[in-house]
Amino acid sequence: MLIRKNPEIFAALLDNDWCIFIPSTASYLNLNSTGSFLWELLEETDDFNIIVERVLETYNISIEDCKEKLKNFFEHAETQKIVHINYQK
Repeated sequence: MLIRKNPEIFAALLDNDWCIFIPSTASYLNLNSTGSFLWELLEETDDFNIIVERVLETYNISIEDCKEKLKNFFEHAETQKIVHINYQK
């Protein structure tokens, strides 16, 4: 699975957390510290498995919980038009 930021959105770092503006819905989202961590990881990689590895290095979580929570996070982000997911990989 590949996850890519939507190139049409705008993001700004405010007090260590990311604020995202989605023009298509004219809405803002403020990411918490974990969401901001994931947002920054998307600058480094779009590969879901690499993101899982980085999260496991940083947080005390089982691999099963990690994959489930990340999948839920990115699927929700896709419904908000923040990211695009390619399930082919």
